[in-house]
Amino acid sequence: MLEAVKRHWPEYLMEAWGLGLFMISAAVFGTLMEHPASPIRQAIADPFLRRIPMGLAMGLTAMGIIYSPWGQQSGAHLNPAVTLTFFRLGKIEPPDVLFYVLSQFTGGLAGVLLVAGVMGAYLADPTVNYVATTPALDRDLTRTTVVILELIRAKGPREGPVFIRRRTDAGREARHSANRNDSADRAAQSRRRFVRISALSTPDGGAVARRGAYG
Repeated sequence: MLEAVKRHWPEYLMEAWGLGLFMISAAVFGTLMEHPASPIRQAIADPFLRRIPMGLAMGLTAMGIIYSPWGQQSGAHLNPAVTLTFFRLGKIEPPDVLFYVLSQFTGGLAGVLLVAGVMGAYLADPTVNYVATTPALDRDLTRTTVVILELIRAKGPREGPVFIRRRTDAGREARHSANRNDSADRAAQSRRRFVRISALSTPDGGAVARRGAYG
């Protein structure tokens, strides 16, 4: 476990930075959209219409983090569910899962506390409530699915964090080499079967087969 920390501590800090930045964006835009004293809240009375700019703001924030150099290096999970998905796919080791999740919680908490120190009562107002979300299975499932699909689209279905890709390159090349050898063997067997079938399809070949069958 200590070896994982020595090798991957930059990625852990990048995960903390990523979720911290995401929560700063969520807290700031959430306050601007929902606090009664906000001009945006007063201009857009319909809660559904306010979700549109809020969704755009958070989507652009997530994209910026995912496509940033640090996001590309760490994998920009930003969510324990995404980290567990990469673990289930075999792209990340158990010690990295632990420190990724700890980094995400630490970064997210630090981001909210930073905004709370600046915006104070505005963020604590019941209409904003520190941008805390109540559990909702359908919404959370949809949100996590969108994040995972965006990560896969941005990085490719077989890629994980940079340090995971480096570690698996040798194994992947070995598997590809074995697959190429298997393909060559299958191709050779197919050619031999084709030659045998072609020989049996000729008159002489048929005669040989009949002699072999009937003595």
